[in-house]
Amino acid sequence: MNPLSIWRKLGEYLHDIHLIKIQGFGLEIIDYKNGIFGDSFRPTWIDHINYNISCLTEDDKLIDLNVYEKSQLGEI
Repeated sequence: MNPLSIWRKLGEYLHDIHLIKIQGFGLEIIDYKNGIFGDSFRPTWIDHINYNISCLTEDDKLIDLNVYEKSQLGEI
């Protein structure tokens, strides 16, 4: 199989995946509050932001990539 046909097939798969109707953001099939997979497939925007902020630490790889500075951690 040549590289172009592989990329085409991947594009077809991604197209099909994006046609799946879901509620919420659909980034993960997880209940953030209970930490389990389940029916809660609708995290709110605030829950999503709070989850991501809670993952930021002083050894965050984004600091090494100069996405933000360690001194900005409190502001974020």
